[in-house]
Amino acid sequence: MKKISLPLFNALAGLVLVILLMAGTAQAQGLTMNITDTDYDPIPAGGEINYAVRIQNGGNIRTDARDITLTIPANTTYTGISGGLLNCEPAPAITGPADITCQIPSLAPREEVQATVLVVPSLAGTIGFSGQVDGQDILTQNTTVTVGADLELGFVAPASIQAGEFLSFQAVITNHGPYDGGSTRFTMLLPAALSHDITMPAGCSIAGNTVTCDVTGPIPADGVITLDFVTQVLTGDI
Repeated sequence: MKKISLPLFNALAGLVLVILLMAGTAQAQGLTMNITDTDYDPIPAGGEINYAVRIQNGGNIRTDARDITLTIPANTTYTGISGGLLNCEPAPAITGPADITCQIPSLAPREEVQATVLVVPSLAGTIGFSGQVDGQDILTQNTTVTVGADLELGFVAPASIQAGEFLSFQAVITNHGPYDGGSTRFTMLLPAALSHDITMPAGCSIAGNTVTCDVTGPIPADGVITLDFVTQVLTGDI
């Protein structure tokens, strides 16, 4: 039997040790998480933030299913989640501060899962939305919330009307808050069935079939502004 010299034996043992260490490091890479608020920073109070959460298996073995905790900050409301996270509880809508727990499915090497978490801030300032995979550090995405108002435009009109009659309808602007709204502008397109000879409130004008209205603020939080219009129905199909 051929003998192995001590220096060669030590070198081989060191090589085996290096291989084992390398394998342990790769297997320990595990899950990595990323949270972004791209296109939603800054955002006015009352607007909806879409937080994109991405979790990837950066290792070389399949991971077991694990839990992730999403922390909803104070002065915000969690309104929903979509994507690949499973069994999220509690269900929306939840006012922060609150924790939402979801399950990350088993992931193959280099596989990832994505989710979008919807959060609506109620006050101006800076909020921090956080996520933590079991056994890992907390990751926080900060978002700047500016003073803002949630304005909704609606219309009130008769359910039915005959051709040749005059149609009276209203544009209704509602400020859902949380702050007073400033001056605003809205446009609406008149259907071909309506005459362009239209009676409008001050601040409104028409070009072609497009009506543009400049509404002077402030529009108080929880306040409603109504604009009245009258025009003739040319045909019976609006």
